[in-house]
Amino acid sequence: MSSGPNSTRPDAAALITTPYQLHHGDADTVVPLSQDQTLNAILAASATPHELHVYASHAHDQIPFDATMLSRVRTWYRQYGVIP
Repeated sequence: MSSGPNSTRPDAAALITTPYQLHHGDADTVVPLSQDQTLNAILAASATPHELHVYASHAHDQIPFDATMLSRVRTWYRQYGVIP
């Protein structure tokens, strides 16, 4: 897995079974995109339902305010019964 002080360890990531959605800006200089890409691959290998969305020209601090991201999160939570 990509290294970093806050990255998920591969052995821990392989144990994730809850549906997992990742959102990452390709202009993020805080967290490397490669960390989410690696986590995405681990989730795929373990057949955990997941999605990785990469947002063009988005920095780290823009993702929480992106309308498309918020819509995708709401849809995802509805799909998996977290919100009605």
